[in-house]
Amino acid sequence: MIPTRLSEGDEIRVIAPSNSLQSVGGYVANQPANDRLSALGYQVTFGQHVLVMDQFNSSPIEARIADLHAAFIDDNVKAILAVTGGYNSNELLPDWTVNHGQCDRGMVTNRRRLI
Repeated sequence: MIPTRLSEGDEIRVIAPSNSLQSVGGYVANQPANDRLSALGYQVTFGQHVLVMDQFNSSPIEARIADLHAAFIDDNVKAILAVTGGYNSNELLPDWTVNHGQCDRGMVTNRRRLI
């Protein structure tokens, strides 16, 4: 499965499947990355829970899954960018194919996204 190339004006959704954006400085510390992507002509948006942080520097599993699913089902999103990788992103796997109200197993195969 090969996703479509990004074009000027495409939306890139930033999500936090592992560590919160807050754990790496929040919006302010990461503004240069946002500025670079915007300068390339992309629209950068953020998952609803990207700043939520618990004692493990991440949001609850359900919140991380919700942001990932929201990025896949939003037809405006053409690419998904993770804040960081990390050991706790594997916590999402058991819930990945669970129907959370809107998503199903075909969520990934039916909606091509650069990740």
